[in-house]
Amino acid sequence: MITSNGGHPSEASAGVSIRLVQILRTYCYNLGPASLADLRASLVNGRHPWFQDEFEAAIRAAAFTVAAWQAAVGAPRTATTVDLADLADLMHDQQRQIWRALFPQRRFPGRARVPRRAPARQYRTESGQPRKRAKGHDDRQRPQRQERLGAAHLDETSRPTR
Repeated sequence: MITSNGGHPSEASAGVSIRLVQILRTYCYNLGPASLADLRASLVNGRHPWFQDEFEAAIRAAAFTVAAWQAAVGAPRTATTVDLADLADLMHDQQRQIWRALFPQRRFPGRARVPRRAPARQYRTESGQPRKRAKGHDDRQRPQRQERLGAAHLDETSRPTR
């Protein structure tokens, strides 16, 4: 991985080789279509035979941090958020974009994404305030609701059906 102090290629860890970072910086910086096409042509012509295996291994191992990826490929133009999860999703999308441009016949090697957990459901009182729930889950509110709805419920259910 590359540290965030400027991302010098000599600071790459065992997960990301220096030559992989150099190729990404040379051909994939800012994800220019012409540069990606040049890299694809180079790969088709037999240059950088190691690239596919190393790039695939780095993607599978999630070897890039967001900072290392941005140092190698450039910060996204739309990066106005500070949410690290959003930047990680964007990094994953950029890796997929590069993979598809270079190896359109091969499936993207990324690990399956784990969907973000939805926020916990909040129960609210009649006044709209969040209701605090005890560990034992007290159902004191439920009988009141049933009493309140009881007459309307009986009117609907006691009608004969046709």
